Amino acid sequence: MFENASAGWWFITVLSNAVGTAFMLYGIKQRRLYHLLFGVALGACPYFVANAWLALLICAVLTVVFVLFIKYRSPA
Repeated sequence: MFENASAGWWFITVLSNAVGTAFMLYGIKQRRLYHLLFGVALGACPYFVANAWLALLICAVLTVVFVLFIKYRSPA
């Protein structure tokens, strides 16, 4: 899979891994489970798709779902 990866796929992978790592570290330090899980999901999602546009779409959908979930969840 990685032999035929395009430059766009590599860019999306590096960018999503950087953002995912930041969310993972934030989730660990602040003890926020949802941020930790989002960071893991965002960092891992490009590795399951070979197409750069599809990886970008999946990462964008994950981000929108996470933002909406955090914004509209009921306070515990």
